[in-house]
Amino acid sequence: MAAAPESYAVTEAYRGMRLDHFLRQMLPRMSRTAIQEAIETRVHLASQAPPKSSRRLAVGDVVFVAPRPAANTPSG
Repeated sequence: MAAAPESYAVTEAYRGMRLDHFLRQMLPRMSRTAIQEAIETRVHLASQAPPKSSRRLAVGDVVFVAPRPAANTPSG
């Protein structure tokens, strides 16, 4: 069973912030490269707007980040 995506609501403190900068705040352990890769493959917005790094967020937006797919391990 797949894990549910994590969700992050945009509050007044993050109004107008770029999506990539917002995710950097929400996910401080992720590298900038990992955040860019996530935006390309695993991030979607509740508004159905395309997730682009430069997208400016509005109060009330919700950003969803799907879990990273499990690594395939060779079976032996």
